[in-house]
Parts: sequence; structure tokens; C-alpha cells
Amino acid sequence: PRHTTFIPVIGKFHEPAHKTKNHQQFCANLILLMGLSDWELLEQLWGVHNILGNATKTMGPGTRIDVLEAHFGFHNWEKHTGHGTTLWQKYKDRLQDRNRQREAHEGFTYTLLEELVQKWEELFQKWEDTPHPKDKNNNPWDTLEEFLSEAEVEKELAAEDAQQLRNSGRDPLHKTHAAKFLKYALDIEENQEKLKKDMVAFKKLQQTTCQLSALVDCQTILTQSIKGVEELWAIYMPGLVQLLTDKQLPTAHESDSAPEEAKIWFPSCLTAVERDRVCTEGLYNMEICLHQVCCYDALQGLCHTLHVKMWMLLFKHANIRGKRDSGRS
Repeated sequence: PRHTTFIPVIGKFHEPAHKTKNHQQFCANLILLMGLSDWELLEQLWGVHNILGNATKTMGPGTRIDVLEAHFGFHNWEKHTGHGTTLWQKYKDRLQDRNRQREAHEGFTYTLLEELVQKWEELFQKWEDTPHPKDKNNNPWDTLEEFLSEAEVEKELAAEDAQQLRNSGRDPLHKTHAAKFLKYALDIEENQEKLKKDMVAFKKLQQTTCQLSALVDCQTILTQSIKGVEELWAIYMPGLVQLLTDKQLPTAHESDSAPEEAKIWFPSCLTAVERDRVCTEGLYNMEICLHQVCCYDALQGLCHTLHVKMWMLLFKHANIRGKRDSGRS
């Protein structure tokens, strides 16, 4: 029809698995007149029919379809005949929820300035009246991140380094800027930890030629990466080789040794006095900044994963019965 408007919605169970940037416009909780609909009808239908899995997995295609259609038909009959009781119970529950929500909302509103409340109401009204796709710049539900991403910090550090070079009139020390060098070294350190875990797992499993070949390839790539970062040490940590020589420590990674055990030197591995002698200016602060943003990125990824798993678990407890006796002879 000419005046029909379609509003895209992502189901509540699937929404956390999406990238949530500017996804408030697809959230069922934030769309006008949506109520508490979760838009997960198929998941609810299959959730109560998990018991059929053991009974139908040995059936032929025709029998399986007939059995599923029979159970789905009975499920639909129960659903339609029980609509009255179900709707009445949900209506009573929603009245209680509405009263609690209204009381909390009004109580919070009374604590705010009237001008601020009016500004917020206009902002949300404008958002609701905007057709899809909505402009992310006018999204009242969007919250600013409290930290920059790893790529943004690396770009910002590179820009600051370039600005300092322009102000001092000096040429770049290397085509790989200092922030990129530190990020390169951090990636090598992370790959070392992954390779160590793979080596431990490899020793516990039945060792095959393919697995051994894959580990050797990883060691070769890691060795080449370490050689690359050692070349950059001479640029951004020019006094490191002399310091290691004075301490009688290895100044370079030996090709015949395990690359996952090689020491990756950072400014933070040195004392304050040693950093002043060894490192270029500002390198230590760059490392600290990159360490912090790596922690933030890891924490954000962990929170997102836990958020998705939590909703999967809640959905499972609410809608999936689990494995029970199938009744199959």
C-alpha cells in the first residue's frame, strides 16, 4: 500500500551479536509502539521442539517432514486455543511493569531541571519522527566512547610524531614511524604467547606431520618478524645493543633458537636512567599509551562477548527445554 511504512528491527536475541554502532534505531526496546515484542518467533517455535531432535534424526526426509508438521500443527492449535489465558496473564503482568516504570520515570523526571527535560523530549521526539535510516548524528541513545580504539591511537601518535618533526625541521628517522614500531613489537610479543600455547597443546596431542609443519612455519615467520624489529631497535633504541653488551645479554635473536622464547625489549623493560640513555624522546610515553589502548580494546571485546553469551544463556533458560526423553522406541 502507498502509505505503508516498514521499520527494520533486529530481534532481541540476535541484536547483541551485531556491531552495535548506531544500532539503536533497530532495537525493539527503543522503537515506538513496539511494546515488549522480541521478534524471535522462530527461535521460540524451535525451542519447544528440541525434543524432536533425537526422534527425527534417524527418519527419512518424508517422515521427518510429516512428524514436524504434525507437532507444529498441534503447537499452533495449543497456541490459538490458549490465547485468551495467555493474553490475560500477560496483560496483568504488563500493567504492573507499566506502573513501576511510570513511577520510576516520573520520580527521576522531577529531580531534573524543567528546561533539560523539555530539551530531551524535543530531542527524542525528533528522533522518533525521523524516517529510516536515521541520522547517527542526531541519535539521542548514542553514547560517546570513553577511549579511542587502537587504530585511532596509532594514527594520533603518528600525527604527533610527524608534527614534532616538522616543528624541529628534522627528517624522519625511518619510514616506519615510532608508534608503528612499538605496535609491531607488541604484535610479536602477542604472537609469541600464542605460539607457546600452541606448542604446549601440540605436545599433549597426537603429533602429526601437518601439525608439526604448521608450527615450524609459524616459528619461521616469527623469526623473520623478530629480525625486522631488531633492525628498528637501532633506530628508536640506539643505545640498546651497547646496554645489552654491558650486561652480557644476547644482543640479537639466534636463528637456531626458539623464537617464542626471544626477549622483546621495550622502553618499559629498562629503568628510567637506562631509558634516557637508550631510547629516543617520547618513545616510553608512546608505549604506555599503546598498552592502555590494547587493554581497553581487549576489555571491550571481552564485555561484548560476555554480553552476547549472557543473552544466549538467558534465552536458553527461558525458551529451550533441553534434551529429554524422546519417546522413541
